[in-house]
Amino acid sequence: MYLKTKRYAEAEPIFWRLVTADSTFLPGWNNLGNIYRKTNRYDESEKMYRKAFALDAEFMPTYRNYARLKIKTGDLQIAFSYLEQAIQKGYDDYQGMQTDENLALLREQKERWEALMKKYFPDKGKE
Repeated sequence: MYLKTKRYAEAEPIFWRLVTADSTFLPGWNNLGNIYRKTNRYDESEKMYRKAFALDAEFMPTYRNYARLKIKTGDLQIAFSYLEQAIQKGYDDYQGMQTDENLALLREQKERWEALMKKYFPDKGKE
């Protein structure tokens, strides 16, 4: 609930308690990464996502969220790569990708964005 209401300072210690109790609790590491990304603590965010990747290299949300981190830090090439990996791992919310404000800088690179969308969502037209 704290995450949904953007009460990150209150959410952070709860997730730390969760990962302290169970260091393999993947959503905890991923959500800590999200909290740090959303509060502009990018180095800490990177560490949390790296921990999540180490626990499960197939967990799609971490790839999507890591792409969002790389957008925030200006690493658009890496962001595209991780977004594509998220799609390969099951991220299929085409409409959400078209409206997600976190992905706006990637959508601005129209040629690359459209090529990515066409590759994985060929049945979707320009909307």
